[in-house]
Amino acid sequence: MKQIVGYVMVALAALQVLFSILTLSLNAWVEYRIDNKNYWSSLTVTTLGLWKICIGEKCDSIPDGLVDISLKIARGCVIVGMLLNVGVAASAAFQVFFVKTGRNLYSVMNGLFSLEGLCFLAAIGVFVYKGKFQQNPINLSKSDSSYERTFVGGFIMAIIEIVTSIILGIVMTMYKRMQYPAPVSGLA
Repeated sequence: MKQIVGYVMVALAALQVLFSILTLSLNAWVEYRIDNKNYWSSLTVTTLGLWKICIGEKCDSIPDGLVDISLKIARGCVIVGMLLNVGVAASAAFQVFFVKTGRNLYSVMNGLFSLEGLCFLAAIGVFVYKGKFQQNPINLSKSDSSYERTFVGGFIMAIIEIVTSIILGIVMTMYKRMQYPAPVSGLA
């Protein structure tokens, strides 16, 4: 049973690495459905990610004028979170496959996955904050159009990554308790 829980722990850690890569690379974190009142084609879909903005089918890098400090912080938090995820996956695999003893490695893993969870929470918080890059992505005046904002893609992957992190913490605790059972007191 202990070995199965260890394999689940490694699989979840590897899955987290995949989720964080998807979180970083997806072009869409938020989707705008823009209703242009003065134009023949009345509906435009614009998506905005950490690196690109897509208007209809055409995607391009986010212009420097829209890249403010909040977008830079969100990008940095996701990158640091992804690197911490790689550390969690490597230390989990090392613990399960190579080191059968070593309580200190659990402390390292717990610290890494707690920090990566905080990084992804910070990225989500900063992204939702509505920095300059999110308030009006293609500079439409309120009289010409209305738009609705929906969080999609990378944003949802970041939330899934945080939930997976919580599950990984529970599995990691189970594995540690199986590896190092609590001593029975009163028997001497």
